[in-house]
Amino acid sequence: MGTKKITSEYGQIINNPYRTELYRHQGHAFELLLYYTDLKRRDGAITDDELTPLVILDGKLDGWGWAYWDGLVQKYELRVR
Repeated sequence: MGTKKITSEYGQIINNPYRTELYRHQGHAFELLLYYTDLKRRDGAITDDELTPLVILDGKLDGWGWAYWDGLVQKYELRVR
């Protein structure tokens, strides 16, 4: 998905990935790259439902989307922030 910057309708520059998170569990490294992809509300805030997660498992793209991430959280019993 790259690192393209997006300019919001409010003139805000949004870097992609917008946010990253790292989780370690049972010898595995789960990196979550959260990309801003979809404006839901014109309120100036960026919420999780406006982001698309890409899941990097042990250094390789493993899947994407909230349903995929939620499945991994349950499967590996991850503690997420």
